[in-house]
Amino acid sequence: RIGEQTAFFLLFEHQSSVDPLMPVRVYIYISRIWEGWLRENPDAGYVPAVLPVVLYHGERPWTAPRDLHALFDLPDPLKAGLGPHLPALRLLVDDLTRSSEDEIEASTRDALVTCCLLALKTAAYGSKHVIPERLIEHLNRAARAEEVMDGVVQTLHYLYTVADISPGTLEPRVAESLPEHKRRIIMSTAERLRAEGEAKGRAEGRAAERADTLLHLLEVRFGPLPASVKARVAGADMDTLGRWLTRLLSAPDLDAVFE
Repeated sequence: RIGEQTAFFLLFEHQSSVDPLMPVRVYIYISRIWEGWLRENPDAGYVPAVLPVVLYHGERPWTAPRDLHALFDLPDPLKAGLGPHLPALRLLVDDLTRSSEDEIEASTRDALVTCCLLALKTAAYGSKHVIPERLIEHLNRAARAEEVMDGVVQTLHYLYTVADISPGTLEPRVAESLPEHKRRIIMSTAERLRAEGEAKGRAEGRAAERADTLLHLLEVRFGPLPASVKARVAGADMDTLGRWLTRLLSAPDLDAVFE
């Protein structure tokens, strides 16, 4: 009834790949929400409604089932007969791969939300070294609002993380015609991200050199290495590689290095 308060949950799931069992995952999440609700409200004679929404921005359109019933391993006649008595759930999937830039812009009047949606679409769908001019325009528009500057900075950081562009490429375009204090915020972000990228590159280079050294010494001592060992060494961080190098000096066999 109008004017009354009610409890309502929005279950928001962010997906960059198609999960064929997504309705099952979401049903489990909803069950956990209800379990928590009933623990906090033991005298409640009801559970809150939960609306599951999947925001998807993969390279290809969403093709997995959206309905829980589609995943039950039952013959169609039996499924039809039992249907009213089986758990039911249908996902609301917002598939950005099927949405044009015009449709994304029309879906919200919030500049930062538009930026986020366009950034997600750009990262997974289309050329990863070309940023749409519309996204730059929306970032510039959002940056004019004082309260969302952090969101603009985070969107830039996301684009540098997932797109094949160098840090510092976008900031001059986003900062164009902004007030001076906001230009400084945007440009300082470029400097920080560039420095972080250089530091990360140096660290990754040192880790790769240490991994190569460890693999060479392991082969000298124990002979040809299995692919699983090579993969484990390649994925290890600097500290772990250092520990393994130390153990190598006294390890009686290959397994002892990784214990």
